[in-house]
Amino acid sequence: MLAALGDHYDRIVILFWQGMLSFRTVLELHQKYHSRFYFVCADYSPMSGGCHFTDDCHRFESGCGACPAFHSADPEDFTRWNVEYRKKVYELVKPVLYANTYMIENFFKKSILLKNQNLQKLPAILNLKFYRPIDKNEACRHFGLPSNKRNVIVFGCQSLTDPRKGIVDFLLDALDCVYEHLTEDERQQTMVVYAGKDGEDFSSRFKFENYYIGALNPKDLPFFYSVATMFVCPSVNDAGPSMVYQAMACGTPVVAFAMGAALDAVRGHNTGYCARLKDTDDLAQGVLHEIRLTSEQYRQQSNECIAVAEALTSKEAFVKAIINN
Repeated sequence: MLAALGDHYDRIVILFWQGMLSFRTVLELHQKYHSRFYFVCADYSPMSGGCHFTDDCHRFESGCGACPAFHSADPEDFTRWNVEYRKKVYELVKPVLYANTYMIENFFKKSILLKNQNLQKLPAILNLKFYRPIDKNEACRHFGLPSNKRNVIVFGCQSLTDPRKGIVDFLLDALDCVYEHLTEDERQQTMVVYAGKDGEDFSSRFKFENYYIGALNPKDLPFFYSVATMFVCPSVNDAGPSMVYQAMACGTPVVAFAMGAALDAVRGHNTGYCARLKDTDDLAQGVLHEIRLTSEQYRQQSNECIAVAEALTSKEAFVKAIINN
């Protein structure tokens, strides 16, 4: 790989690791170029002995080993060795690590690898020419959906049954709660649209009119967000998700738990509703809050979504962060 690269780079930006790069690659790049390194963290991999998501494991705080991911009882297993190797690479390379507030405060600052590293707040860059509002009627036609509903609640992820995404454990009950608090007219004017794998058995669980559109091709995502009155993100353990910013770039407000990207993109902004983590009733209140906005309030919120997404995820914001660090 190195032979195919140029002779000099001032800055090297690493956006994703899985199946592509290792810390040995970083070391070899450093030895060849002695450039400034930037890690844009899409998950938790840079803080541990190898896992991309930690679930309930906190061994990254003490240097890994005895890794539960592969049922290891050996405190000196590969993950421990990997932490020690990565520690040496960090000491040489001294990268800037970009992540969101949730990742930095709850994980990175507690990691034995990252306690003394340069941690900066920045989401991943988005192509804002691709993620943009599309006319709702056009978006509905794209999926063969009715376009006459006033309230369209959408949600989705790669696997709808993944516990980290909070759909089975929290969102389904929250939507039942929403249904109970709506008038009959509001119920008739509301539908649910959801996308991702493993959702074939969800339909009978909803009281609302609902449509399952399966796993989406990435090119369909702007249409998916533009169908919606709101995008609901019930993730309870997530490095993002990037769908929060994608939805906002399409002008769609977000209802989410107070974790991940929502702490930077929703909390403190007029871009949706940030519910207490794992509080089903508060998540339901967020959906109700969005349903009952006036047309003018919703228009202002939609415009704010686009403005915040542009301010945080544009190419210009990304370049400025790289230049200033």
